[in-house]
Amino acid sequence: MMPLHTHTPRRPGGAILLLVLGAVAILSVLAVELYSRSMADVRRVTMAKREAACRRVIDSGLELSKAALCQIKKNDDVDYFGDRWARRIERECGSEEKFVVTISDESGKLNILKATGDSEQAAQMRKCLVRLFAYLKKAEPEREKEWMAAEQATQKRLGFTGTDKAVPPLTLDGLREGGISKEMLYGNPQQREAGKLALCDVFTVFGEGKINLNTAHPAVLYALEQGYDESIVEAIERWRGKSDKEASDAQFRPFKEIKDLETVKGIVETQLVDGKMKVTKNLFLKAKDLLAVKSDCFCARIEAHVNGHSRLAYGFYKSSTVLLDAKKITSVELECYEEVEP
Repeated sequence: MMPLHTHTPRRPGGAILLLVLGAVAILSVLAVELYSRSMADVRRVTMAKREAACRRVIDSGLELSKAALCQIKKNDDVDYFGDRWARRIERECGSEEKFVVTISDESGKLNILKATGDSEQAAQMRKCLVRLFAYLKKAEPEREKEWMAAEQATQKRLGFTGTDKAVPPLTLDGLREGGISKEMLYGNPQQREAGKLALCDVFTVFGEGKINLNTAHPAVLYALEQGYDESIVEAIERWRGKSDKEASDAQFRPFKEIKDLETVKGIVETQLVDGKMKVTKNLFLKAKDLLAVKSDCFCARIEAHVNGHSRLAYGFYKSSTVLLDAKKITSVELECYEEVEP
């Protein structure tokens, strides 16, 4: 008699293992997704905290700039490098937080918006721009091609030729739309440290277009008129004192009125003709309509540093002097603010 063989059912171990592995895979994917989301949340929170810190530091810089501009001045009728606003300001705001403020006089720069249109002033300002770029190319021959490109982009952006459409920028940052790089416009830390020029040092879109003799950059002085060559610019700087963040207040003296320019060597020349002294050259008369000794607009360059990250911002202030109880009081209001995009 043959033995009977019984059939033993197979345990579903393989199927269970597959299910377990599938569940583990799904849980792993979910864990990775949750981790990624949590890390993204952490990054967002970190960035939000950093943005808030940058905003707080920049606001501190803006307030300090306004306070510096409101301080009692040595002479309320002029603005010059001997005033305290012209000093570089650096402040610690807390652990890993600080800002550096450099205030400049916008009336010491060329207002490029005044070069647009068909007026006599616009034509004069366009000539000034040509001379300014000529100075920049001569002062930094190693960057001649860069200055040439910046000049062409500026002229195109402002519509200097019949084929160009004038779209005046509301801020200097608008020139980047014309192809001018951030570095050419604002400089970078290495360039600033080396004393390299940027367009923000000589260009503005604020103010009435008058050039302050006391604060004008040498390139702007050179741009005033064809007769203002390097020797004239140097003579003006010797008279008023050069812009130097390390210089003491005593090294500066202001032009108290624009007519003081006539006392600078080389501005007015005379010659004896038929027994009488006659004026043969007067560079003051050629540029006097562009000149001023007091300013109505200032710019605060604020470099915020937070936990190893940096942010650059600009505040533009409208300044005015009012008479209150027989005393002159300086009023300063923030007119425009912009952060420079990376």
